[in-house]
Amino acid sequence: MEELKFYARSDDGAILDFCERREGNIRVFSLGADRFANKNAIDITADAFSRKVGDGGYYLIPGDEKASGTALIRFNGKGDGEEIKIDNPSLSFFVSASDAATYVVMIENNYYYVLSASLSDGKYAVSFNVKTTAQPLGDDITVRVITLPAGSDYNDVARAIRNYRLEKGEIRPLSEKYLEREALEYACKYPLIRVRMGWKPVPPEILHQTPENEPPMHVACTFADVRLLADRLKAHGVEGAEISLVGWNAKGHDGRWPDLFPVEEALGGIEELRRTVAHVRALGYKLTCHTNHADHYEIASTFDTADLVKRIDGSLKSHGNWGGGMSYAACPLTQLRYAERDINDLYELGFLGIHYVDCLSICRPDTCFDENHRVTLSESIKILRRTMKLYTEKLGGFSSEGMRDFSVGELDFSLYNCFRSSRLSFLAKDYKMVSAVVPMMEIIYHGIVLYNVSSATVNAAIKGDEAVSTMTLLGGKPVFYVNSKFLSAKKNVFTGISNNWMGEEDLTSGSPEELDADAAVIAAAAKEYSELWDRQLVFIESYRVLDNGVCVTRYEDGVEIAANFTVEPASYRGKVIESNKCIVIR
Repeated sequence: MEELKFYARSDDGAILDFCERREGNIRVFSLGADRFANKNAIDITADAFSRKVGDGGYYLIPGDEKASGTALIRFNGKGDGEEIKIDNPSLSFFVSASDAATYVVMIENNYYYVLSASLSDGKYAVSFNVKTTAQPLGDDITVRVITLPAGSDYNDVARAIRNYRLEKGEIRPLSEKYLEREALEYACKYPLIRVRMGWKPVPPEILHQTPENEPPMHVACTFADVRLLADRLKAHGVEGAEISLVGWNAKGHDGRWPDLFPVEEALGGIEELRRTVAHVRALGYKLTCHTNHADHYEIASTFDTADLVKRIDGSLKSHGNWGGGMSYAACPLTQLRYAERDINDLYELGFLGIHYVDCLSICRPDTCFDENHRVTLSESIKILRRTMKLYTEKLGGFSSEGMRDFSVGELDFSLYNCFRSSRLSFLAKDYKMVSAVVPMMEIIYHGIVLYNVSSATVNAAIKGDEAVSTMTLLGGKPVFYVNSKFLSAKKNVFTGISNNWMGEEDLTSGSPEELDADAAVIAAAAKEYSELWDRQLVFIESYRVLDNGVCVTRYEDGVEIAANFTVEPASYRGKVIESNKCIVIR
């Protein structure tokens, strides 16, 4: 077996060796914060990870929130001269496998880093780079290495990571959690329906908004319309559903965060909201809502630059330009304070279920250099987890926009695991170096967290067989979004992501007939899901792509789901699967 020794090469050429210790069978390598405090950046690797063309084994390189899946790189020489750089990995690990051993390298969430894999002149390398001057210091840089036998594949890696986190108590199975919380049991069984009610123009016409220059809000769905949708769901036989109101708050979606109140009068105001809560609950459905305390807008009555993230030079950080204008990143301590401020009002309104807070679990946690509330990355994560837990304890559960692995210990549901297409992809560029893309996030965390696979599988039922089969194959929960489209400009809001990142197909609320059509679509999909929801309680054992192109997800209880994304019919276990269709084998 190769000698495993981590070291860091700093920007000034110094070599900094890591110290090693043991935690049972886990090898722990750390570099003290005092060793790199005066460095601008350090690049971290181990010589044992170097490979050359023709070697056995592989690398696994996780993507970011814009990329579905994890890149599997075999050492076949394809893509010489390429380098993959992941500035914001959603999963905090990489893998270097050889003919001698399989190293699963888990990077502690203490610092932002860029993960790189490259092929140059027939030589492969993998490393991660920490730019120390861009973030508050204080913690050691730590990696934990699980060593698996040579020949272990990505399914073995996924199982090792999941088991490690289970044994450490960092995560718990849904099969245990859903027995303890009625809201989570309900969420396992029934689909989510998000309803966007109102919003101002996006991108905003005015970046720095005041009550005097604030653009008008578009009303797409009133509280009365929500009641009608609930009635139509009941008429179509929908047994259960969680309806989540988006843009119910002051001036609609992203209108005046962190201000929630007053409840938007143009939608009916607080009395109509109370009536809607009572009506929906009387039908046996749950009603929850969408909030946000990560983004602050100048138009908010509570806006205060003292609450915001400060960079090392004292400048403010923007989270982009949305309905309320330019949004600013709130310090994690501020986010917790506003959650504590709002939660009793949300409870009193009757929003009980899996509450949704935007951005929190898909965005990299913010750090802060403000001398009055300095926050390192490890502290930020602890604060955000406390925020998540607060909603679970008071309202019944917590959900957010994505599933970065720092969040899975407290997260109940991920709205989408990435912003990309329904089929597995890797970044916007087609890297020849990448041999395959595998769904590591889903393999590791299925049975731990409920999720929808990607933004492209929102409203899957109206997007065609490919979207439905992808969602089913990868263990997703159906998500419907009424008025998912709300962007008005032709230019992209995100680099590489189309304006309407949840698709051009949409459910709408412009008339009673449209709401009835929405309910019919949801009813048909909910009936199909009723036969599959039990999959949420079982871990995925493996995901494979067969020689004939059929993709197979096998659960630990032996149930299999097979999907055919080729253009011709294909067979599995004697059953023919039509193009873009899937089958369940129990």
